[in-house]
Amino acid sequence: MSNENYARPASLAEAMRLLTEAHSTVLGGGTYLVRGHQPRVQQLVDLSGLGLNFLIDEPASVTCGATVTLQELIESSLVGERFGQVLIEAARVTRPSWMLRNMSTLGGELVERSRHSAITAAMLALDAEVTTATLEGKRRFKLDEFYSASPAELTSPLILNEVSLPKREAGERSVFRHLAQLPSREPIAVTAISLLMDGSMIRRARIALGSAVLKPQRLYNLEQTLIGSSSEVHEDHWRDLCISGLRGVEFASDHQHSEGYLREMSEVLIKRAYLGLLDSDG
Repeated sequence: MSNENYARPASLAEAMRLLTEAHSTVLGGGTYLVRGHQPRVQQLVDLSGLGLNFLIDEPASVTCGATVTLQELIESSLVGERFGQVLIEAARVTRPSWMLRNMSTLGGELVERSRHSAITAAMLALDAEVTTATLEGKRRFKLDEFYSASPAELTSPLILNEVSLPKREAGERSVFRHLAQLPSREPIAVTAISLLMDGSMIRRARIALGSAVLKPQRLYNLEQTLIGSSSEVHEDHWRDLCISGLRGVEFASDHQHSEGYLREMSEVLIKRAYLGLLDSDG
């Protein structure tokens, strides 16, 4: 690509100006561009010069810059200390290849919102917030609110600037699980669960599902069912809870897996993750 089709701005303001030009798009790690998701791109705006590859330990949260790569998340002692294996496992499932993890950026994964992006499901369950930059200034969203925002609320151009993850509270447990035919294949279903416990009572629940659904999403119905209840749910009762909790969720389908199969596998995966979480130290 010639220099006329590539720009590496040194500031957010310059990046915004470049993105107002026709057929310009953000270049983070480039993995989604390589897969042909942007056929009409005429100019790439490279964000690597904006200094967004940071991980900051703040009093109540960990803040990740948008250009932090999935491999950097895996190798970060801060991420492992604050969130256990949830983000590390999700990053590995999102990109099984070490080479692709070194290219794929956190911001790129979240903006693309691919249903197969396991890191997105993990971020939803950990109550992530994102800060976006537009011509009108910066704005902060809960990640699930960002995904449900209307086009009018998300003015263009837009750059996802950073991601903030609240630190785990005392009594909080979290887990990530996935189901795949082969490690190198996109997962059939992924789930991430975070529970805040008070003894055996569930005070707060965050459950996210990806890959099997049309887009990564929180399972609000199932969360509400669990809040205030005892964690000692009989295993046989979990099928009923999952069926009720997944009501209204739109599942994907393809030439390999039917919608019914994906729904059933999601129920099995969520139950396994939940019961495994209760048996572990979180």
